[in-house]
Amino acid sequence: MSRSAAFRPWWFLAITFGWTWAFWWSAAWSGGSWSDPLTFVLFALGGIGPLLSAALLLRVAGRREDELDFWRRLLDVRLLHARGWVLVVVVALLPSVLGRVVTGGGGPWLAPGAALVLVTAVTAGVLEEPGWRGYALDGLSGRHGAVSAAGIVGAAWALWHLPLFFLPGSYQHGLGRGPTGFWLFLLTLLGLSFVYAAVYFVTGRSILAVVVLHAAANAAGELVSAPGARTAETVVALAMAAVAVLLLAHRARGPAADGFVGSAGTAPRTGGR
Repeated sequence: MSRSAAFRPWWFLAITFGWTWAFWWSAAWSGGSWSDPLTFVLFALGGIGPLLSAALLLRVAGRREDELDFWRRLLDVRLLHARGWVLVVVVALLPSVLGRVVTGGGGPWLAPGAALVLVTAVTAGVLEEPGWRGYALDGLSGRHGAVSAAGIVGAAWALWHLPLFFLPGSYQHGLGRGPTGFWLFLLTLLGLSFVYAAVYFVTGRSILAVVVLHAAANAAGELVSAPGARTAETVVALAMAAVAVLLLAHRARGPAADGFVGSAGTAPRTGGR
């Protein structure tokens, strides 16, 4: 049995949505704010859905080599060279920095409350990326190719956040449900899914790389982004997504990116099977 055959990405989506939405819709319907103790517990429990689903399905599959490889790609920092880390940082910061520059955003470059923002951003990266990219994208790309897989994962990833738009105090609730909030958020996540997929494969399927990318991008969006720059950031993210789609399409079954992955890295599996 091939590794892609052992992965169950559609089961992952079903379990992740079932688990997360059970808690997040309960939190939204509780009438409390995100900061209320009970509501926050429901929010936190829902957030572990992607990581929990991936870990559960890997264990149930009984493929010890796949399970060990998954955790190695998540935890082993030696799998990335310095240029891989530079790539992650540049890609993470680009939308917020360019969005601020082109809109002439004023005020300090680093907003207050950095410690809390960083903790929240890192938590989101750790809980989401092992599932969305490390499991779902990995499994779907083996069947449908990287471009189609990134699109499927992106649509699911964006829709997964839906209950948070109804949870007072959450970041998504603060965006509102109008065209400049709800739809821009969903469109941005869909575009970023292709960007994250490109980074994932270019770095030799490093789950740690996309965890750091997600965390750094979230932190930059809170700490560096200027008020009123959301549309510009979406345009930048979609431009990056177009480049990522071209990269993914042309790297199908190509070699790993020399200089970005260590000797223990594996070639990106971007072609269909």
